Amino acid sequence: MILRRFAHTRFGTLGRLQVGGVDLYTVELPWRGNERNESCIPPGRYNYQRHDSPRFGETLWLRDVPGRSEILFHVANSPADLDGCIGPGLDYGWWSDRGELAVWDSRTAMDELLAQCEDNGMIDIHTWTPEYP
Repeated sequence: MILRRFAHTRFGTLGRLQVGGVDLYTVELPWRGNERNESCIPPGRYNYQRHDSPRFGETLWLRDVPGRSEILFHVANSPADLDGCIGPGLDYGWWSDRGELAVWDSRTAMDELLAQCEDNGMIDIHTWTPEYP
């Protein structure tokens, strides 16, 4: 599973998630120095496992994130729905009513993600930074 972040704003972070033969999108908090509940996690390679969360139901739990714990992939449409976790979606855009980045159809995307994933695996998270001449 590979997550390539492609948009970084003060409103949040968007990415493209490739898992199996499926492409999904993700929404996260903006980068704020890896602060707990305030920031997306650092790029890296992390183990994940399926997890039945009392709050979110079936999720994927990212393990061994430096300085962080309980980082989940769970249903979420915008950064306001997250405390450092990752929300999958089928598409992305701007939620004009709330003035923030968003992903759409998060429940459907989460179901697709779970259908494509093994019970345990690896995710590579990359942050794309444009290079200027």
